[in-house]
Amino acid sequence: MTKPPPTAGTALDGVIVATALPYVEDSAAPAGLRVDLERYAEHCRWLIASGCDGVGANGSLGEYSSLTDEERRAVAETAVWAVGDSGVTVVGVHAPGSHQARMWTEHARDIGADAVLCLPPTTYRASRTEIVDHFATVAAVAHISEAHFSRSFRAAFGETPHRYLQRRRVERSMFLLRETDRSITDICFDVGFMSLGTFSRTFREIIGETPSTYREGHGPMVAPNCVQMWAMRPRVAAVTATAEDRATKSSRFGEASTAAAP
Repeated sequence: MTKPPPTAGTALDGVIVATALPYVEDSAAPAGLRVDLERYAEHCRWLIASGCDGVGANGSLGEYSSLTDEERRAVAETAVWAVGDSGVTVVGVHAPGSHQARMWTEHARDIGADAVLCLPPTTYRASRTEIVDHFATVAAVAHISEAHFSRSFRAAFGETPHRYLQRRRVERSMFLLRETDRSITDICFDVGFMSLGTFSRTFREIIGETPSTYREGHGPMVAPNCVQMWAMRPRVAAVTATAEDRATKSSRFGEASTAAAP
């Protein structure tokens, strides 16, 4: 299940879809469920035939974290094989630490994936330096420089990897401010910021108000968790930032168009 390595000019535009992963009951499998690779291959081919430009296997919010290593490899290999030259295959390489992410990136490269999708370390609060080192490790295996990776990330998502992480931390803090009575200082450190000043400044830049003001105006959200996640996630597709965009601080997160008055 391999195809020739992609060229350096592989385009990651158009519609690249996070795939659904079908299971079949199997008493011998973990939790009594086995990944149905045959149906998964059919699903990938159907997405391409229906007009999608590519597929994403083992995505960041999918079932990848509950798969065994063998299953995770098989899912990635099946997606690459099923899509072939008909579209783009992006493989998730998220992991608790850099050495695991490197291993998954090497596997994605070796099976001929066109690109990888990588989150910061998933199980500990990494510093900015550790995050840069983490992505540098993945970029080196994927044969791209740190600078090119950062530019490519920004072109695809409208922000740098570090800014993306800041936004996700702010998103998590919004939930904690609404749903808990924990102190702002505790929330600041829990979501990964290293200083209360940086947290407050970043929160205000993105949301348009301070954490304390946000808490006063937003109580617990009475809605299913999936609706809450939708409401708090970035809303606008990837954009190429223009001078005007940067001047008004437009973003996928619904960032304040102008800074709040001091």
